[in-house]
Amino acid sequence: MKRLLIQVFIFLTPLAILAIGVESFVRTIPNSYRFKKEWMDNNCQKVKTLILGNSHLNSAIIPSQMESAFNLTNSSQSLEYDSWLLSCYIKNCPNLETVLLSLDYHNLFYTEYEKANDKNNCLPIYYHIYMDYPKHVCLPKYCLELSCPRFLCGKVEDYIISRLKRTTYDFRCDSLGRFGSNLKNQRLMHERFIKKDIIRTSKIEVGNAVVQNTEYINKIVNTCKSRKIRLVLISTPFWHVYNENIDTKRLSEFYLFANYIKSKYKVEYYDFRDDDRISYNGDFFKDSHHLSDFGADKFTKMLKTEYDIQ
Repeated sequence: MKRLLIQVFIFLTPLAILAIGVESFVRTIPNSYRFKKEWMDNNCQKVKTLILGNSHLNSAIIPSQMESAFNLTNSSQSLEYDSWLLSCYIKNCPNLETVLLSLDYHNLFYTEYEKANDKNNCLPIYYHIYMDYPKHVCLPKYCLELSCPRFLCGKVEDYIISRLKRTTYDFRCDSLGRFGSNLKNQRLMHERFIKKDIIRTSKIEVGNAVVQNTEYINKIVNTCKSRKIRLVLISTPFWHVYNENIDTKRLSEFYLFANYIKSKYKVEYYDFRDDDRISYNGDFFKDSHHLSDFGADKFTKMLKTEYDIQ
């Protein structure tokens, strides 16, 4: 038995050393989560406009065109994380005047990512490791990038390729938190791919998501009101083909909720999902529901001139 244990130890030791090496290496690779935390830790006292939400609002607003704005969104960022991030930094933002928050078809119906059976169930790991989200302190699954090998391999591959080509590694985040400064118009997805994406989103099990997300919005509203900060809820523009094929039942449920929040809390809510000035111009979209640089420039200027969001 002793001999067997020694053999097992000898066999596992190199694997453990390899795992530790890979985990240590991948954590040195730049990412938007760590960048945004470090930026806010060092600069949040200067922020006047804070942008929260998912990838839709991340790509839709150019913070450099606004006065002392920072984009604290991430791809598929849920209202749970929005609420937590705001509570983390609100006390250290003495100049904060406005909070912009995504409210759309996507983030309302998302349940906790720990329960999600899709690619986003790795997100709790990133928020825990790089942004110090305390929810999973005692669960090893959420403390290691190795828990998501598919994403880890893709990240390492991209980083190594950039080093070999001697180019700057693109971790999809500019100096003020937006996705980047080169979101060019791409060939818009074929209608059948858009329908496939809509069907995938529509099949997500909602469960208690709306109830939970209502609680998170309630926290965000109360946090802003307690400090007399202007809260603006925004539904960003979608490409008209996406809008024409969207799940009308779930969309109706969304608007019932949005109007309920607007009425109950007396907050500003602006719906640009089907805005004619943007939704029918292909140059304004990176894909079917994210704005390109051209679209973001147009949208940011609209917010500034029409709604006094500076």
